[in-house]
Amino acid sequence: MEVYYYLPLSDVDTAIECGISLSKNYSKEVFVEGRVKRCISTLLNPKDDLVSYNSEELKCLKIDMPLKYCYIADRRLYDVGLKNQTVMEKYNQSIIPAEKYIFGTYRMPECLVMTTILGEQISLLNKNIDAPVLVDDSEKLYVSNLIEEFKNKNDYFYDELLYYYMDKHAKDGKLQKFVSQAGNYAVFYDEAENRSYTLRVPTV
Repeated sequence: MEVYYYLPLSDVDTAIECGISLSKNYSKEVFVEGRVKRCISTLLNPKDDLVSYNSEELKCLKIDMPLKYCYIADRRLYDVGLKNQTVMEKYNQSIIPAEKYIFGTYRMPECLVMTTILGEQISLLNKNIDAPVLVDDSEKLYVSNLIEEFKNKNDYFYDELLYYYMDKHAKDGKLQKFVSQAGNYAVFYDEAENRSYTLRVPTV
């Protein structure tokens, strides 16, 4: 499978010639298959890190890795888990073999490479001619999938989603809010736009 990894310009030639050693360059230690293993954290989509993607000081390496060395986890769980042990346990539970991952399941999927990366497996990403990745934006796909999932479970999901969005703006003083006598509908008025929005009030 193809994964992506950013390196400073000064390290690129060495990586392509000699590879990327797991023992010297591992990103983290994770609990996999009953024991702690070192891994190199890579991306399924180079644009999932737009800061690095647009940086003039970094180069994106395209790496062709055998599936047997690759596991997928949710990096956002790891970020939160650094301050919360319960979430870190959820992160470890999220680690699955790459062949079992379904795109859009994790907000920020990372590919954990459990072995040294050989130089022959590395090439430079050419943003202009390389084949497009399967997913253009992992986080947008994740959010879209969640919306679709909850929409199918709740006929009034869009009403509730918009209600809480508008309600927050009303609390911030950006909108005026009026509730019907029965309490089942709310009108949000945008004075600047001279526009009213009528939404069902969530029952829960």
